[in-house]
Amino acid sequence: MKKSYILFLTFIISILISCKKEKVENIQNSKSVEIDYSKSKPKKIETELNITDLGDIPMEIDGCSCFFSETETKYKSEIYLIATNLDSIAYISINEKSMKLNLVERKFDKNSKNNENYTEIFANEKFKATLEIKIDNTKKRGDEVWWSKGSIKIENKSGKTQTKKFIGECGC
Repeated sequence: MKKSYILFLTFIISILISCKKEKVENIQNSKSVEIDYSKSKPKKIETELNITDLGDIPMEIDGCSCFFSETETKYKSEIYLIATNLDSIAYISINEKSMKLNLVERKFDKNSKNNENYTEIFANEKFKATLEIKIDNTKKRGDEVWWSKGSIKIENKSGKTQTKKFIGECGC
């Protein structure tokens, strides 16, 4: 019994030693890898604030709405800066990313007739958009559609702003 016990222990010890030796050889034969962090590209931090043209108009802009463009040519080509549903939402594109903003406030100019001049403020968690709108009755197209001109001022959370003029129509 002692002999079998000694043989068994010898066998176990030889297995443990060979496993340890293999592990040491693997560690010695492994290659080290150096990483050059100077060649890696830093993560781009977006500092630009650029109002860009909207792509497709979202389905939420349906029925009574406003569509505004930088120029009359862009308007006729249906290339818009801003689209609103005349109720509670607006879509704009900043740095070529379309985003939804919610109406925060609408103020009518007390000196204008028939509420023809007004300001709308829309916002989301990243941006605030202020639209100064003036109705141009010389280009009115019916009772429920009116031509407008004005400006949009976009402001991000860090206070950076951009302003653009626009023209367009509102109506049902």
